[in-house]
Amino acid sequence: MTKYSGAGWLQRSLGPGRSLSPFGIRVANVLGQVYRGIYHIDSAVLKKGMFWDEPWVLPVNVSGGLATFDFDELTRLVFCCQQAGIGVDICGCPWAYTKLLFSAKRPTIGQIFQSKDDGILSPNSCDPEGDFLAFANKMLSIRDGGKVLWVTDRSQAYSVDAVEWHPLQLLVNECHQHSIRASLTGRSSHSLEAVFSQRSNEPGLSTYDRHPTLEQHRKELERIINIDYESFE
Repeated sequence: MTKYSGAGWLQRSLGPGRSLSPFGIRVANVLGQVYRGIYHIDSAVLKKGMFWDEPWVLPVNVSGGLATFDFDELTRLVFCCQQAGIGVDICGCPWAYTKLLFSAKRPTIGQIFQSKDDGILSPNSCDPEGDFLAFANKMLSIRDGGKVLWVTDRSQAYSVDAVEWHPLQLLVNECHQHSIRASLTGRSSHSLEAVFSQRSNEPGLSTYDRHPTLEQHRKELERIINIDYESFE
């Protein structure tokens, strides 16, 4: 297993008089795995105005956005949070940042499906068939009446509301099932830019054209996901 610098590095960097709660330790270790070292996140974000001793909720602003593959921080984030037993919402943020709102232990989609039928989309219920607007409407809350921000020959972008933990897990699941790359990037304090592009899981393709299945990607990331999230080292 590969454990990148997370809670241990952060604790040493914060200096005397500041500490991490057990929840803060798990968040820091998740960020370390997602970004291949927590020090790759803006140090001002990590150290100034952050209360790592909070027991329940921690907001962290990260530069740029997150995607499901070809820079796969979005999928890594979901996998690692599921393993660490915490949840995360992705929210809009100005100045080219995206807000990750971590919260203490929340059930995974799998646990919800096992416990009750509450009308949530099943993991296999979306079939976009190239209709990104229909796909996005099922997975996310689209702003501005479904107005498309921009379109290219292989992708479309929408303005969407914050994506909460349960829809986020479904989004990642569906994108890997249908070989659709998704990225979420903060546009303002109230909205995200969601970009979808159709790809394929056929072998031998370039990274730009490929998108692995959930099982393929989980196997690729197994050594990164399965770590001890509750320890400093």
